[in-house]
Amino acid sequence: MELSEQEKERIKQEREARAKTIDEILSEAEAVKEVYIEAINAKIRFKKLTIKELAELSKIEDPTQRAIKYVYLMWSKGDPSVTLEKVEKLPADVLIAIATALDKASSPFLQAKSQSFTQAEKPKQYTS
Repeated sequence: MELSEQEKERIKQEREARAKTIDEILSEAEAVKEVYIEAINAKIRFKKLTIKELAELSKIEDPTQRAIKYVYLMWSKGDPSVTLEKVEKLPADVLIAIATALDKASSPFLQAKSQSFTQAEKPKQYTS
């Protein structure tokens, strides 16, 4: 059975990987990253969320407020000039574009969970 190129690449990466300590993993997680936001033709700097921050976000029931807080938490960690008040002033389409880009730039592990953070972009469907 022939392996796909993707499978071959994964096997190669696994062979080349080295053991890491939790301190090394935490240090890498704290690194500032950049993501391109097509809607505003700019990059923003951010840091990934911690498990504790994700747990706090999951407590926010309103999807729009959750998206605002999601963007604020990640972006403000990479850019100290970002405040919650400034994020709340963003046009809705820009907030959605930033939330979506941050979502894609964060760990693929969180992709399914973080879908709920960008639900603000989808209007609620009401049925009678």
